[in-house]
Amino acid sequence: MTTSLRHDDIIDFQDPVICKERYGSDMKTPRPVSVIMPVYNAAPYLSEAVESILNQTFRDFEFIIINDGSTDASLDILEHYSHIDRRITVYHQENKGLIHALNRACRLAQGPLLARMDADDISLPTRLERQVAFLENHPEVGVLGSWYESFIQDKEKSTLVPLPTQPLSTAWRLLFGTPVPHPTVILRKELLEKSGYYRETAPFIEDRDLWLRMSKITKLMNLPEVLLRYRIHDDSICVKFSEMQSQMLRESVRENMPVYIEKDFKDRSFESFYDLFIDNHVCNQRAIKEAVDMLIKLYISFKNKNKLDAVSHCEIKKDIIEKLLVAAKMHIKYFPYKSLKLLLDSFSIDGYITTRRLSFKLLLCILPENLPFSPFAKRSWLVSMNNFCANIRSESNISFPCTIISHHHNRR
Repeated sequence: MTTSLRHDDIIDFQDPVICKERYGSDMKTPRPVSVIMPVYNAAPYLSEAVESILNQTFRDFEFIIINDGSTDASLDILEHYSHIDRRITVYHQENKGLIHALNRACRLAQGPLLARMDADDISLPTRLERQVAFLENHPEVGVLGSWYESFIQDKEKSTLVPLPTQPLSTAWRLLFGTPVPHPTVILRKELLEKSGYYRETAPFIEDRDLWLRMSKITKLMNLPEVLLRYRIHDDSICVKFSEMQSQMLRESVRENMPVYIEKDFKDRSFESFYDLFIDNHVCNQRAIKEAVDMLIKLYISFKNKNKLDAVSHCEIKKDIIEKLLVAAKMHIKYFPYKSLKLLLDSFSIDGYITTRRLSFKLLLCILPENLPFSPFAKRSWLVSMNNFCANIRSESNISFPCTIISHHHNRR
């Protein structure tokens, strides 16, 4: 549902006293935050995206919008909002693509903090307030994202997407993909300039390419709370260009893998690793073994090169275990013994975490599908579920999940 602007947003912007009362400045001095948003033919969702920024509880920002040659009603919508809220500045250009529009917006921005926004997503009201407060208290962090909720247009179901919440666990996940979601990000402009902005040579993975370069000079992480609703629709880049995006990601991961496995790096092993743990494809038994061997080598090498704190190490182990459990589930009807071996591998990483994950997945299977609410929509429920799973583990033998899988295998 589209939100609506507050009544007091439509004011006399020529009065500097009113501006200072409303936004904390006289609209002439640089704002602490610059929200940047490229737009290309986003008319069906644009009003909701714009208003989600204008209705932020943190109010002192400029809103830079690049209209990248839209041919639909986006231009009229943007002009409407620019006339009722002076924080908005709209720039029009011929269609030059997302990366060009992003770089133009970043260079035009006056604030030391840049908040990224997509024209088809929805920022929750406290997003900027929570992120700005965190960065003010953590100068060592240069790129900050958050958890998000993905939803499919015209469908009621949504999915909570938790992400790594510590710099080292985020660095680990950067080996496999893009662990800091682009539309949730707020970053420091000074560090962006040092990193060379977005590169035209990295289409469809421009965010991952930038995070890799920025990770060399600052820390990246996510706030463990949902601050954005991510819309999936037929015109989404992740839908329209999924094959090209996957190809670019594969090459990017391949380029960065030797940093951690150097002498042991083999193309065939990498292809098996990528197919199994990133693309989630069914593989033959040889490929499964090669992929698991590479994953374990990565884990050992990453541990040896980084001094892991307890929370980061726990998040990394959870990620590895999840990868192994997903692979076991995919292959159980093809290679049941190999699936059992993957399950045992997950216990070798951390038996306690594996037990909790299996108990959690078992509970998901037995919960009725027609619940009037989603029990995992809020983080408090996730914490409760973790406690529940921990209690199950303390009251049962750790071999219980193995017994379930073995029984399933015998039935087959």
